[in-house]
Amino acid sequence: MEHTKERVASLLAESRGTFLSGAAMADELGVSRNAVWKAIRSLRAEGYAIEAVTNRGYRLESGRDILSEALIAKTAGVEEDLIHIYDELPSTNRKAKEYAVSGAPHGTTVLADRQSDGSGRYRKKFFSPPGGLYMSVILKPPAFPYVNPGDVTGYTAVCVVQAVRERCGCDAMIKPLNDLYLNGKKIGGILTESVSDFDTGEIEWIVTGIGINLRTKEDLFPDELREKAGSVYPDGCADVTRGELAAAILKKLLTEHAGRSGEEIRAAYRRWSDPAFPGRDPFI
Repeated sequence: MEHTKERVASLLAESRGTFLSGAAMADELGVSRNAVWKAIRSLRAEGYAIEAVTNRGYRLESGRDILSEALIAKTAGVEEDLIHIYDELPSTNRKAKEYAVSGAPHGTTVLADRQSDGSGRYRKKFFSPPGGLYMSVILKPPAFPYVNPGDVTGYTAVCVVQAVRERCGCDAMIKPLNDLYLNGKKIGGILTESVSDFDTGEIEWIVTGIGINLRTKEDLFPDELREKAGSVYPDGCADVTRGELAAAILKKLLTEHAGRSGEEIRAAYRRWSDPAFPGRDPFI
C-alpha cells in the first residue's frame, strides 16, 4: 500500500495540475482502481489537497508542492531507494550522517518538509519552515573525487546555484564561503561535514547539507532575520516545485559535473561569486 501511495503521489505531482483518471493511474501502476482510491484516501488523510471530478479524475490543487521519492529519483536519474523523505526532522544532515554510519551508499539523499533544529556553520540556526528545500546528500570517495573541504563546499555551491538559476530563472549567486544570495538577501546555505579513517586519515564519507528558502513568504521570517533573509519566490507562488529543484541539484551533484577537475570547480565558484557575471553556464 505504501508503495502504491507513493507512486500515486508521484503521478499527481508529475501531472502538475492535469486531471488523471483512476483507470489511467491503475493501468500505469499495474494495480486495481480500488488500490488507487485507497491511496488517494490515504494521501488526503495526510493532508494532500486532491480534487476529484466525475469523469475527469484526480489532481493536486493548484499551488500544492509535494516531495515524491519516485519523482525525484526519476528526474535525477538515480535509484529510488537512495531517496528518503520525511515530514519533519531536527536536521537532514543529522539523519544523513546516521545513514552514512550505517553504510548507506554514495548518493543517498535525505529530504524533509521542515526542520526543527536546522543549522549552518558554527551551529548557527537555520530557519526551516514549510516551503523551503532541505536536503542532505551522502558523497563517498572514490565515486566522489573531491576531498578538500573547500572544494567540496565549492562544488556543492556551484551545482546548487546553477540548478537554481536554470530552474527558477533568477540570478542567484554565491557569497563565500557557503551562502546563497539573491537580490542582496540570503536565500540559502550549505553545510558540509565528513568523517575520516583514524589510521589513514582518508575521507570515508561526506554529508553536504543544502537549505534553500524556495517559496517561504518573507513575512514569515522572524524579525531578526527579515532584513537579511530572502526567498527565491518571496510571495510564496513558485514556478518550480521543491522536488524538481532537488532533482536538478542531485543530477548536477552526482553525474553532470562529477568528472570536472578541482580547477574547473574553483573557477566556476569564483564566477558565481561575482555579481557581474552574466551567464548561466560558469564552465566557459
